[in-house]
Amino acid sequence: MRIVIALFIAAFLQAPALAGGAGWSFSLRDTPAGPLCVAATEQNGVTVGFYGAPLGPTYAFVKGVNLPRNARSTWQVGGYEWRQFVGAADSYDGVHIYPGIRAHFLAEVAAGSRLDLYLHDASLAGNAPLTGTLGLSLRGSSRAIASLLRCQAEHYQPAYHALIVIEAYALPLPPRY
Repeated sequence: MRIVIALFIAAFLQAPALAGGAGWSFSLRDTPAGPLCVAATEQNGVTVGFYGAPLGPTYAFVKGVNLPRNARSTWQVGGYEWRQFVGAADSYDGVHIYPGIRAHFLAEVAAGSRLDLYLHDASLAGNAPLTGTLGLSLRGSSRAIASLLRCQAEHYQPAYHALIVIEAYALPLPPRY
């Protein structure tokens, strides 16, 4: 019986979805440029997710991994084909940003159970050498991705309103002599 309990505890601690990992979450962040819709997860010290402004394009990001300035990554949701994206490090906080994320790929992430990330050096030809491999649980991703897409589809209404009044006066010109 002790062996069964020990095996159960070992399996429980190895699976982030079962070990009480935070899973995926959605947040709406206020930035100087306007609202930012974010769906992300943090697992094993690495934050991965997607973000975009309302009515804007979607980007993927990876934070907490030591990558070259320009990095290529291969993203594969279990049961779906792999996708390759080339990104660059944000000079402000070192987050690697990958543009060109399509709604079809987000639907795969929402429907999947595991996301494998293969990180490459973009300056080298081919897919080698790998600089890292991440396996992430997609627990809670369907709700977070749905909230991200809903947030991006909404038209942002600014919280401030301005009333501009223009007044014009017609003054008679003095006669010319």
